[in-house]
Amino acid sequence: KLQDKQWRMSNLYYILNKDGDKVKFVPNQVQEDFLEKRTQHSRTIVLKSRQHGLSTCCLIDFLDNCLFTQNHKTYVICHTIDDAKELLATKVKFPYDNLPPLLRQMIELKTDSKEVLEWKNGSSLKVDTSVRSTTAHALHISELGKISKANPEKAREIKTGALNAIKAGLQVTIESTAEGNSGMFYDYCQKAMTMKASKEELTAVDFNFVFYSWFMDSTNTYSDSDTAKVRIPTAYGEYFKSLDIDWQEIDDEMYKKYFPLSENQKAWYYKKAEEQGEDMKQEHPSTPTEAFNQALEGSYYETQF
Repeated sequence: KLQDKQWRMSNLYYILNKDGDKVKFVPNQVQEDFLEKRTQHSRTIVLKSRQHGLSTCCLIDFLDNCLFTQNHKTYVICHTIDDAKELLATKVKFPYDNLPPLLRQMIELKTDSKEVLEWKNGSSLKVDTSVRSTTAHALHISELGKISKANPEKAREIKTGALNAIKAGLQVTIESTAEGNSGMFYDYCQKAMTMKASKEELTAVDFNFVFYSWFMDSTNTYSDSDTAKVRIPTAYGEYFKSLDIDWQEIDDEMYKKYFPLSENQKAWYYKKAEEQGEDMKQEHPSTPTEAFNQALEGSYYETQF
């Protein structure tokens, strides 16, 4: 069974869930789709809503590659060094520490620090805010939208350094929420979206565009009893009707998979929108275009005007 990567990914690793409980990692629907999409092309850019667990999924996949492939060099770039260290500790070191003892004896750690794990088989996984002057077999960039918004120079360093460290044809994944309609992540997404819409053939240095909306997360729903307490305004009813039409045009396959939305999903969205306000479309977008059409920060009465 250990020779079967798909079996390993669903049976071997333990993680901490949202409640802090130790649970076996089993890819959810979005994570399974994400893993499959990454096999279709070497470079993938993901525009997403919150809480799909894509970073967890990607790092478990990287850990698995390091353990079962010799001399596999993997790098992860995060918004801050503290975020990077947290990812390594919780998404990589914790699953490794909770492997069966025999496996940890077979694949022992050589270096164990807050920023890099290196195994005796020559494989390693390093986290940082950038990567330069090195050669990697796989690269994951987390929250590039946030990086490019807060620090454009750091985003430029990632482009000129990290992306140049990866040879064409090797695996590169970028995932982020939108964080505004400008910057490096926005530009990369726009190009990838245009190529996808025109069905243009991708080269080894082009990114395959992938989008995950709030309704693709099976946990974003209410119970029947809670839904009965919610009165959805007419404006939201019209919004859900427009989504139905939009997704038929955007992706017929996705439309058939996720539509029509249930009343429980609509109730969840309405109450979450009440909580999030103008940030709702950035944090929980329904379409790729909507994700970038966020409100101007500091503006008043924009919706009313």
